[in-house]
Amino acid sequence: MKNRIIATFIVLIFALASVYASSADVQTVEFPNITVFDKDGNVVNLTDFRGKPVVLNFWASWCGPCKNEMPAFDEVYKEVGNDVYFVMVDMTDGVRETVESGSAYIEKMGYSFP
Repeated sequence: MKNRIIATFIVLIFALASVYASSADVQTVEFPNITVFDKDGNVVNLTDFRGKPVVLNFWASWCGPCKNEMPAFDEVYKEVGNDVYFVMVDMTDGVRETVESGSAYIEKMGYSFP
């Protein structure tokens, strides 16, 4: 429950920031582009989501706190996934975390976020 509240709060912050930043009297600073790959190996650029609310999360299948927050992210994704973009970045290093271990964890847990 606590994780769900935290994840919902994060989504609300991003949504409010997006609305606030769109007002004419506010000076915004552009976030630097981050390029990652989706589960199918396609390039995803953070700038592709410019002007849209985004939840950006870095995680690994061996990370305890990451594992604790994943169910909350998935629950919030199911509720607002059409209105908020979720960019869930598996921190692969080829040794401790691989594409295979991350994908297996997501499949095992049945998460639906991208």
